[in-house]
Amino acid sequence: MINFHIENFKCYYNTDIPINYLTVLAGANGNGKSTAIQALLMMRNTYDMRMEEYADANIELNGPYCLSLGTTLDVIPVEAERNSKMVLSLSENNKFLASYTYPLSDEHAELSLRLSEQRCLGDKEEMLLFKNAFYYLNAERIGPRISQGIKMHKYANVGWQGEYCAQILAENSSVRVFAVDKERAYDTEKSLDLLTQTQLWMQKLFPGIIINSEINSKSLTAQISITHNYTSSGASVLSTNVGFGVSYVLPLIITGLIAEKGTMMIVENPEAHLHPSAQTSIAEFLAKIAQTGVYVVVETHSDHFINGIQIAVAEKQLAPQRVVIDYVNQIKETHRPEIKPITLSEKAELSEWPDGFFNQTQKNYARLFNLRMNG
Repeated sequence: MINFHIENFKCYYNTDIPINYLTVLAGANGNGKSTAIQALLMMRNTYDMRMEEYADANIELNGPYCLSLGTTLDVIPVEAERNSKMVLSLSENNKFLASYTYPLSDEHAELSLRLSEQRCLGDKEEMLLFKNAFYYLNAERIGPRISQGIKMHKYANVGWQGEYCAQILAENSSVRVFAVDKERAYDTEKSLDLLTQTQLWMQKLFPGIIINSEINSKSLTAQISITHNYTSSGASVLSTNVGFGVSYVLPLIITGLIAEKGTMMIVENPEAHLHPSAQTSIAEFLAKIAQTGVYVVVETHSDHFINGIQIAVAEKQLAPQRVVIDYVNQIKETHRPEIKPITLSEKAELSEWPDGFFNQTQKNYARLFNLRMNG
């Protein structure tokens, strides 16, 4: 288990967040789940600046990794002193700590934090968050498009919003060949080619669907085409003629299949635009990815997703020791978030079920029952 520590960043004053191979951030809206992910992205952004041991460097609050944090006054906690320091640290085999300073008065709000200290005990390149390959899918992923752009990548990825899915799939046969890890394959009897395995996983979510892609080198664009049960035999349509869920989940499937072992994959709202059965299936897919050595961090509001994780554990597709559900709850007295780590047993039983943790269905049933009895 890795510990991620946050001090003086938005709603977090002094908080530890455990990170496992599969980390699920759950809790009510506005309690701090997205802020925890933003803190991870800020640490990654600090690494990207390649500051090594240099101090007094500016780290952007907006732009990289879809961050839109505003000014320094937007990220300093309400009750923190203006001369407080923001601290992010990650503890595993090695330890990395970054300390940032805020402006001293309201008159000097800036669009960046100043990196005042950076310490790394060990080889930074071997640390989880600082591997060359890093995967993040923002909650606001692009919807269906007639075409997508293409670009040169330092490592294969679909972009922070899934904007390069078409390129990665098309390059699979023409530029490079992705051999999917056999342990992640939907069907090991089929080809381990990325396109084949993407097709199989997508068909689990959307029966009958076939995804294809091609690059137009003249226009520097790539295009997704789709065949499904409602198209005539052999014909395909553009993604703009198919439901939003396909375009939303495709980058998640591709990323999971190409992510390198020992790297981090952060996914916001994997369940959006999906039917409950598909929400459960996508959880089982991410459980398989985590089991093969990728650190998957997920923010979710779906009880069907949680059920999918439990099913994966019960079916022994994922070791329970590799899972932590970080329930983010707001303390009433202080209005500050607290993290309650929930673990799973060998039989996929939750270690605890705190109030407010995916119990709305039961509350709704009880309310309806009382209304019917008293109506």
